[in-house]
Amino acid sequence: MERKCIKCGDCCEFLAAGFTPDEIKDDPDFHDRDFILKHWIPAGRPEKKPNPLMSDRAFEGFIWYRCDLFDPETRLCKDYENRPNMCRDCPGSGFMPKDIISARCGFMPGEAKEMIV
Repeated sequence: MERKCIKCGDCCEFLAAGFTPDEIKDDPDFHDRDFILKHWIPAGRPEKKPNPLMSDRAFEGFIWYRCDLFDPETRLCKDYENRPNMCRDCPGSGFMPKDIISARCGFMPGEAKEMIV
């Protein structure tokens, strides 16, 4: 089965990262540093897990952000053509664990989706 983006916007609505804004500021070589510092706003933990498969430990272990380019009405990026590599790669690059990817994501492995339903 082919996996592809279904444009649900879930990967853009809640941005989970393992780094703080200060860590980004202190590292001039941080990947997509300028974009993150300009557009990601620390937001606190979401009320509900983005994916029911996400373990409590994983859910607690992240720093959560919102991107000011995400349009919650259309669930799309306001500057899609100029998005950085980290956004282009997500989540289909295969580096994201299935318990972090949104449950409805087109890249979610089929067997994991079956566990959620």
